Order: sequence, then C-alpha cells, then structure tokens
Amino acid sequence: MIRNAIASIGLNKAINALISQGLVVESIGIAQAPVPVRIESVSKHAVMRMAERGMTKRDAQSYIDNAMVMFMQDDGARRLYISGDGLCLSSKKCSIWPRKSVAVSQYQRLA
Repeated sequence: MIRNAIASIGLNKAINALISQGLVVESIGIAQAPVPVRIESVSKHAVMRMAERGMTKRDAQSYIDNAMVMFMQDDGARRLYISGDGLCLSSKKCSIWPRKSVAVSQYQRLA
C-alpha cells in the first residue's frame, strides 16, 4: 500500500494521505528518502525481542536496505525505516531498537 502510494503521488502526499486515513500517526516524524545504514550493534534486550518476533539482525538490515520511506525522529536521533517486509527503528549510532523492529505480518495484524 505504501509503495503504491509513493509511486503514484510522491512521498509527502502519500504520507499525508496515510495520516488522513488514520494508517500513520501524524507524530511519526519527518518523511524523507531512506538513507541506508549498517547495523553496528544490537543490545541483548533487542536480540530477545527480535527472537520473540522470529526476526534476525539480517531481517532488520533488510528492512533498512529495502526501505521505501524513512522517518527522522527526535531531532535526528532515531530513524524509522519502513519496507514492504517490515520496519526497523535505528539510533543515530546504528543500533536497533527492539520494540520497533517487526515483520510486516505483525504490524498489519496490529493495525
């Protein structure tokens, strides 16, 4: 859905449309083209949460590498990457945040 909207009307219009439909919260951050990063570290807690979700570091890196959109949050301290397969929240130091790394099947179920 996000990929089709971005392709057809552009990034900002697509995000505004998703916000107006209630699919994305307005406070999600500043949308921009993804800037790929390499995950440098994963905390023990993040590893445990990822395991609960059946995710690996490779999955999280794939979400970053294949992101359709990136949202800058907390004045650039965090980046939320959204791909067609999942999402990943990365800190400025390229460590991932466990509560925000999920497969697309999980966040579609929660929506």
